[in-house]
Amino acid sequence: LESFFAHGSVAAREDSVIDMSDLSKKRNFLKHLPAIDFKTGIENFFIPEESGSFSDDGQTKCLPELLGGQLMVKVTGGISQPVDQISVGSTSLTLPSSTRNSNNTIFRSNSSDTQFVDDGIKVVVDFAVASLVLSNESNVSEFPELDIFYDQKLKSLLSGTIDGSIGFHLRPQSQNGSSQNVLGKNVFNPLERYEIDFSGSDVFVKIVEANTTLGHRRIIIPSETTFGVKIVESIVDMAF
Repeated sequence: LESFFAHGSVAAREDSVIDMSDLSKKRNFLKHLPAIDFKTGIENFFIPEESGSFSDDGQTKCLPELLGGQLMVKVTGGISQPVDQISVGSTSLTLPSSTRNSNNTIFRSNSSDTQFVDDGIKVVVDFAVASLVLSNESNVSEFPELDIFYDQKLKSLLSGTIDGSIGFHLRPQSQNGSSQNVLGKNVFNPLERYEIDFSGSDVFVKIVEANTTLGHRRIIIPSETTFGVKIVESIVDMAF
């Protein structure tokens, strides 16, 4: 690991009160959390080939190599102005406009630094790997009918890049939302009328080289193949 960073601000929200004996305060607990804008992350983490790292469970041996890894966690909530210019008392804090690693790659979250989150709290985890190589060798059971013998091994090589952003926003439910509790308020649920929004999260893996070999058999995945998962809309209703 190298180039670890952390910066941000924490302040009380307007009219915030903490009284855990008051049920109405529990139902509105997000209103009484501190206003926060905080970032932390690692600009570069890696597993170099010369480190000799490996895993071996007796069946499969894996030799990993990782270069240009990045990770950033951003927490925002209760901010009613752009987060790159936050006033705390009489002090004005100007946050860095971008964060780069040694490969000059900009974290994805910085594209939205001028946005802010007033209601609830939002957490975004951005991560990227410039190069990931996994070389595996596995023992296989003998199967003479398919010309598979005890001295053969299943060998595979996977090389590619990873890019992803996973976030969730804990916020009050929309008054016009379809997820309203038709049975009325549930006084036993301190999170009533709140929801968690995972929309926009995504993970992508781009293949540079991938193949699997067993004897004379070989499976090859074309380079530049990309596998991805993107959440278009996903909202979890906290009221039940």
